[in-house]
Amino acid sequence: MTFHWIRYSLSLATAIGLCSPVAADHHENAVDLAGVWKATASSDAGDDREIVWTLEKDGENYTGTSVDSESGDERKLDRITVKGKEVTIEVDVEMDGVKGLVKVVVEEKEENKLTGKWILSGADGTEFISGAISAEKEFTVAYAGKWKAISVLPDGSELSSILALTGPNDSLKGSFQSTEGEELEIGKVSADGKSLTMDFKMEIQGNSMDVAIQSDLKEQDKLVGKWIVKGVDGNEVASGDWSATREVEQGYAGEWAVKAAVPDGGEYTGTLTLKKSEDGYSGSSASSDGTARELKSVKVEDKTVVYTVPFEAEGVAGIITVSAKEQEDGTLAGTWSLAADGTELASDRWEARRPGE
Repeated sequence: MTFHWIRYSLSLATAIGLCSPVAADHHENAVDLAGVWKATASSDAGDDREIVWTLEKDGENYTGTSVDSESGDERKLDRITVKGKEVTIEVDVEMDGVKGLVKVVVEEKEENKLTGKWILSGADGTEFISGAISAEKEFTVAYAGKWKAISVLPDGSELSSILALTGPNDSLKGSFQSTEGEELEIGKVSADGKSLTMDFKMEIQGNSMDVAIQSDLKEQDKLVGKWIVKGVDGNEVASGDWSATREVEQGYAGEWAVKAAVPDGGEYTGTLTLKKSEDGYSGSSASSDGTARELKSVKVEDKTVVYTVPFEAEGVAGIITVSAKEQEDGTLAGTWSLAADGTELASDRWEARRPGE
């Protein structure tokens, strides 16, 4: 029965990635579990399981599925606690009438990589078996856009430029623009998953030289690699480190000082923090006493910001919706409303401005 428990618990340990409401950490540097993760769980007996977790964030909670790559078994996931960089997962199990608990504790020590341990215990807490578990987030990227590139020259100095890429990944075109405004067209751009290669000719000391840049996507918006100058025989004559970070238009991203009228005639003050990525906006709302809530949704359209945030006080649970339009002076002005079970309970004016303005 031990062998079956090993395989069953391994499947769950990676499957557990997870089922039902998850306690999410609102800390700015908390692990972002949303996405697809490829996990490997091993046991002291040498048995490994490959699992794919697909997780999404719904409000303050994570939900998702786990698929065993070998058996195709799919499970919903549940009971995940996120505290900073640490993730704890627990699930009750039962096999052949024996009940137990699988607990996974992993930590994000590297960007988008989780490592740790899983433990299968009996109902009385006795540990049956344990092993290592690791998971890495998978992601795809559209390379089109502007990137801030840095080339490290042989003497250690840095050369900055703007890399502009256009088109889909299978037919990218691009160019570099120097800080002086000089533009260099890239002859060939090749994207293969997380790898991006660029080949072009460049005049160096009066000679037209072949230059190649080979890079890999280390983060969603970060390329790291090297540049290589080739001689007439095709051999390398010089090289150096190269990196590029995607330029993201900030728009409404950043901190906003908020003031809002409340029903008792008083005034609410707090901080709205918005973050922008390729997927849109996200953020949090913090009151002056430091209480922070993650925004459930954020929509920006036609200079209007609309966001929702869960609210609970004195036994009333509902959703606060803020709708504000950008004013000529750059501030935001509009209204907030509190609704529960589809009924509006309160509303009033709302405004925000950049700190110091």
